[in-house]
Amino acid sequence: MKSTCTWLICLFTSISLLHGQTVEELRSASVAFRTSLTEDQVAAIQFPFADSQRVKWTNLPVGLAPRPGLQYGTLSEESKILLHRLLTTLLSSQGYLKITSIMRLDDILNQVYDEAIKEIWYPHLKLK
Repeated sequence: MKSTCTWLICLFTSISLLHGQTVEELRSASVAFRTSLTEDQVAAIQFPFADSQRVKWTNLPVGLAPRPGLQYGTLSEESKILLHRLLTTLLSSQGYLKITSIMRLDDILNQVYDEAIKEIWYPHLKLK
């Protein structure tokens, strides 16, 4: 009987460790990220639930359509680290990999877009 109880305790402990994030972990990561932002930055990312800006987003290049929120590049180094901690807390490892891959691809697309615009508007400069 004692070995059965010990086995059950070990089983439930290991299952609870495999379970997802706790509410406290999510809250802690969210609060840490939010407190790292300035008041203006918080105002740019925090919308009332009924506000239509909360659900508007676009994947068009940055210059073609306004994007609500903050650009990653405008965050302080501390905020960037805390953002990545928040993302790793919220997402699975595959989800985090997808998000960071999309961020890298956006950087590549922005670079290609900038070079294409320079070639169209300033072909005589031969920028390379």
